[in-house]
Amino acid sequence: MSNWDANSSQLDKNLARVLALASGFARRRFKPTLEDTLKWHEGLMYGLEIPPEDCPPGIAGADMIGRFRGIAPLGTLQVEIGDYFGVRADLVPAQLREFEQELQCKVDLLDAQISSSPTSGKQLNDI
Repeated sequence: MSNWDANSSQLDKNLARVLALASGFARRRFKPTLEDTLKWHEGLMYGLEIPPEDCPPGIAGADMIGRFRGIAPLGTLQVEIGDYFGVRADLVPAQLREFEQELQCKVDLLDAQISSSPTSGKQLNDI
């Protein structure tokens, strides 16, 4: 297995596969859901290993794939990047639902601005 944090041919394959899935969703005008993002994350991580030293204490690498913080087994996991803390773990589920609703509204607005079969690359670039 390739290390999850290294550039590898496995990661390249995974990225290409997930991008194709997401592009297919967009072409069919499917609105992305939280469930979709978890499946895409599982696809990104396929065949990649998260070594124990990269995992929080008591959490296995496999438990971090296709899951959100704030939900078991990541129910109490807090994160920070430099001096900045992420949303508190107990607030993550509500924040995710709010994000999903806002994202789907934005997708509806974009879909309303373009025809169902864009005819030019310019139209796609404008979006």
